[in-house]
Amino acid sequence: MVSVDDEVGGGVAQVWGMVAAGAREVMGNVWRRQRMRRQRRGAVRGQGEVVVGGEEGSAPSGDLEGQCWVVTGGNAGVGRAVAGAAGRRGATVVVACRSVARGREAAEALAGEGPAGRGRYEVAPLDLTALESVRAFPGVLDAMGVGRVDVLVNNAGVMAVPVRTVTGDGHEAQFQVNYLGHFLLSLGMARRHARGHQGVLRVVDVASVTAEGARLCLGDVSYRRRKYLPLEAYAQSKLCAILHAREFHRRWAHRVGAR
Repeated sequence: MVSVDDEVGGGVAQVWGMVAAGAREVMGNVWRRQRMRRQRRGAVRGQGEVVVGGEEGSAPSGDLEGQCWVVTGGNAGVGRAVAGAAGRRGATVVVACRSVARGREAAEALAGEGPAGRGRYEVAPLDLTALESVRAFPGVLDAMGVGRVDVLVNNAGVMAVPVRTVTGDGHEAQFQVNYLGHFLLSLGMARRHARGHQGVLRVVDVASVTAEGARLCLGDVSYRRRKYLPLEAYAQSKLCAILHAREFHRRWAHRVGAR
């Protein structure tokens, strides 16, 4: 997530490599579909192809046998690609998502895509729009018999919600789903790890380039008084995710080995 020191730099690079590879896979599929549509319309006549991925910068091929990964939003998009990459390398992957039915669909599909006997996929309910669900999540893992979690990928999110939407907890939806829910989840998982698990807990916060131009208005993060701008609210939530990553490392690295 944040630390690239001698002890864990390779592990962090591996996790980020998988997230990046997942993003490339998703975007590659989007670009290929767009190209096929243009070709069907006769709009493309033999131009050079766009190639996404390849060996340079691709995900590391390390063996993840014995590791457990939790991926929020692991049923679709980048999260699904990351979950699949970890599972194919032998990890047990918990797909944490709002719809258990869609999570099971994704888990079954992912299990069928990978090598036989490699990896295992489980599904756990997690609704980031309801903080009570987030607080309950570590206990849900305990009830499922999940032991130590090695990697938590805070991936789930919503983008540019067109109309200001307030969750049942009273927060603007993008702020809660993209940042606040993941902040609370990371805290709960760190406390769970500290209670009885050895080893390093790695936490990945998936951010966005939009954070570079974000403005953080601490006095009105939920746009109660200022005009709601969908992309501005999204950028603010991703800036908060980055700040969370830095502060989480500062506060927890020495307590549970979190990175």
